[in-house]
Amino acid sequence: MHKFKIKERKVTYQSKFLKSVFYETNLKHNRIICGGLGNNSIPDPCLNIFSRFFTQVFTTAASDNCNVNVAKGDAFYRTTTCWICIQVRNLIDPENLETKNFVDWNKLISVPITTAHPHSDHNGDYFNIGSSFGMKSFYNLVKISSKHMSGTDPMQEIEVIGKIPADPLLPSYYHSFAMTQNYIVFHEMPFLIDVRKILARTMTWKKGLDCFQMDETKKSIFHVINKATGKRVEINYSADPVFCFHHINAYETADVNVKSPTIIILSCDFIIFKHLTYSDINVLRSSKEELKENIKNLTVDVRPMRYFLPLTFDGDGVQVMPDSTARATPQEPGSWFLEPHAIITNEETTLARIGAMDLPSINYAHYNGRKYKYGYFIGNSGFVPDSLVKVDVDTGKKIVWREQNKFPSEPIFVPRPNATEEDDGIILSTVISNLPEEETFLLILDAVTFTELARAEVNVKLPYAFHGCFVSK
Repeated sequence: MHKFKIKERKVTYQSKFLKSVFYETNLKHNRIICGGLGNNSIPDPCLNIFSRFFTQVFTTAASDNCNVNVAKGDAFYRTTTCWICIQVRNLIDPENLETKNFVDWNKLISVPITTAHPHSDHNGDYFNIGSSFGMKSFYNLVKISSKHMSGTDPMQEIEVIGKIPADPLLPSYYHSFAMTQNYIVFHEMPFLIDVRKILARTMTWKKGLDCFQMDETKKSIFHVINKATGKRVEINYSADPVFCFHHINAYETADVNVKSPTIIILSCDFIIFKHLTYSDINVLRSSKEELKENIKNLTVDVRPMRYFLPLTFDGDGVQVMPDSTARATPQEPGSWFLEPHAIITNEETTLARIGAMDLPSINYAHYNGRKYKYGYFIGNSGFVPDSLVKVDVDTGKKIVWREQNKFPSEPIFVPRPNATEEDDGIILSTVISNLPEEETFLLILDAVTFTELARAEVNVKLPYAFHGCFVSK
């Protein structure tokens, strides 16, 4: 965990390992014995021969290696999305980064898998989506009411408020979801988890990555859930198969060119991996040198796309979102087929040398679940992300920050106090370099112009960071 503290025009830096059971166990044995996405568990070398046999036969202990995101509130949790272990959250002290305890959700709500990207709405309610397994499997919408969020450990108050049936043997993988003021949008992708392989992996010696598969014969399915009732909207939405890690934002609007001008639609923006195939996933199994070479030839199209989902169905022709190529075509009664709009085209990302775009952020405090104009992304034109990109999601206009041999992390938007414009604020990003003489630094950009305001260098070599958050005191 890494922390930059900004106070009185000075910046201090602090880092600490998450004291998880995963970390402590591996440290004790001076080797990786706990399984993860890229490796299987191995028997504890300190166990006797009979115990080691049963370690192989039965699933190893749940991993609490929460290395993806930080969920903030009055309490802070390290989070992860793990499809090969039990879902946990590590409660941490934001002042000294000490690990206080971990929360096993499976003991609270029998939902062992949840996303690493929960949402908080403008009422202060907390939402997440997770999977439960058995003869009947479900995608579960979970919630913590705002009245509990000020407690010392609000995760203890989590409850399931809605369920969507899932395939018990091949459920969808998902990393995040979208939220509007009144609805949750869940993307059920044809990127599937083979539950049988997960259950057998201690005997077959398969890595977590070996338990995933992309089924290009299936459609992407979108589920819309009412936040107040937990009930799924009884309209079916499908689209050509795509893969998505991160959602940018979603909002409700009545501004659509249809016969009934009062129809409510959901506009939902995703980072879409178009035409992702099993061979693309297989690239991740390569050695370091093979990976560098394979990525040069990888043609996955990764950029922001917009879908719109009509909340009613009259079957009266194609609906087209104004100033957009997004379309909804009626299928059988109660079903829409969705075609997305490219917020920024592949040609534009190529010309600007942006490459693949991901790790989106917005002015979350004021525009999450509401109509918005600006998104902030990393751009990846090579082996690792090498630029920051601001995009006007209505026009596709973009501004790029880039320095040679510099690799920025997720851009975090911080609004200016009492700001009246959506992009009036700053962007924070930690930047590393592959040159030994170059320092790591916290970059501060003017969010309007995307020009540098300051940087705070630290004499520490940081690993590349995925997600973070800003906390005002």
